[in-house]
Amino acid sequence: MKKEIEVTVRREVQSLAADIGYKTVGDWFNGTLRTLTMDSILPKHRAGHAPQPVIVWLCGGGFTQVNEHIWLPEMVRYAQAGITIVSPRYRTANEAPYPAQLLDVKAAIRFVRANAEMFCADPDRIFVMGESAGAVLSQLAAATPDDPRFVEGAYPEVSDAVAGAIPFYGSCDMTVQNKKSNWRSMAFYGGEFTEEQTKAASSLTYLTSDAPPFLIFHGSEDEKVPVEQSEKLYARLTELGVPVEYYRVKGMNHGNDGFYQDEIADIIIRFVKAH
Repeated sequence: MKKEIEVTVRREVQSLAADIGYKTVGDWFNGTLRTLTMDSILPKHRAGHAPQPVIVWLCGGGFTQVNEHIWLPEMVRYAQAGITIVSPRYRTANEAPYPAQLLDVKAAIRFVRANAEMFCADPDRIFVMGESAGAVLSQLAAATPDDPRFVEGAYPEVSDAVAGAIPFYGSCDMTVQNKKSNWRSMAFYGGEFTEEQTKAASSLTYLTSDAPPFLIFHGSEDEKVPVEQSEKLYARLTELGVPVEYYRVKGMNHGNDGFYQDEIADIIIRFVKAH
């Protein structure tokens, strides 16, 4: 068969930029160095492109595993809606204790803002979104804008503040012992840890009325991070007068596929566009 057809370009074509180095850290017992990288889904044609929102997506893994590539297929939906996606690798707990993970996330945010044109990014519309351990970090990043205690890496003069946070089934109070997932020990890899240390890794410790808007998702049947964690986060944000939306997803356990369906994506896209 031979046939000529006419095609109308109805949507913007996206491209994948993989393994972009954004920060140098110590490695092998701090005896050498390595580069932390990020992946990005961004417009193929970037020259003269209008700035657009950015979602910095943080993979979960209980602070013991990270794969910045794993969820990129599910991020395409957001890219096609006109949102640049950035997925950075951050150090796990066995590589470096907290707050190394938060330092890495903030360095990634600063890198994107400092190179906004390269990412077609609007520097005033950078959002942080994550699942599980990534949700913990998204909350902390949003709650600690430009805090000098959490600045490490390039572009220290660039702001790491975000326009909003979108945590999926995360913990906001690390002082609460969650025996099913043992998140406290994961957060402070090895040895004993103090109440002060667990508070230092809790977003509740830092939240103020100046926090950016939050969009929270949590499964009603979560067996790893109790849904009460998001209930507590919602209550505190409401008390502070911070704009917050909270969706308790009926019947969903930790990391279920329901969190990656169109109903959820539609809510997230609306939230990002609104702010």
